Amino acid sequence: MGKNQRKWKHYEFLKEERALLKHLPETKRLKKQSFWELMDKYHQVIVKPCAGRLGVGVTQVSVIDKNLYEIHSENKKTIITSKAEVYNHFKDIKKCCIVQQKIPLATIKGCPFDVRVVIRRGRNSSKWGITKRFAKLAANGFIITNAAQKILPVEEAIRKSSLNHPLLSAKDLVSKIDEVVHLATKQLEPFYPERRSIGFDIGLDQKGGAWFIEANIKSKDRNAGY
Repeated sequence: MGKNQRKWKHYEFLKEERALLKHLPETKRLKKQSFWELMDKYHQVIVKPCAGRLGVGVTQVSVIDKNLYEIHSENKKTIITSKAEVYNHFKDIKKCCIVQQKIPLATIKGCPFDVRVVIRRGRNSSKWGITKRFAKLAANGFIITNAAQKILPVEEAIRKSSLNHPLLSAKDLVSKIDEVVHLATKQLEPFYPERRSIGFDIGLDQKGGAWFIEANIKSKDRNAGY
């Protein structure tokens, strides 16, 4: 798999598993038409490089009012007052990018968090097992958790968060996250036959829905932690 297409290809592979569809944000290759289709549908989207790492280049675009838009990258916000200028913000990007619906992640004191899950298998084994989970809390003013202000146990993060689903306990939500990770691993495994560990970022929305954010595939697998 060409690394410059990786995030786009991951979504294409994952969509083939029907049980995963409800956990995948709607995602398209970044083109002018696809950008405005998702903006008109969701009013808030995320643009990210297909081969980006550490959150570099991830940008949120939001509709504030008619012909008034906000561009949010890292902890910086820019207001654009013309629809014609919004897509031009990305027109000079030479590499592959994707655009996807923005998932309203659960927050802790106004800062979004997601969950990193590491899944592994032994040498010459086809059996995968989850070995690590932790929640990453975004720094103040950031939309993504790569700039994390704090690492928390997952159940603690859920209990402290804005998430509101009285019928689901923290344990239930962890089970839901694990289910997404196992399904995604099954789909991606054939394309990484030598891979022995994968890190997944999974988001929880305000109602307890679990969402695939991305799979972290290192170029060399030294069986190290993520």
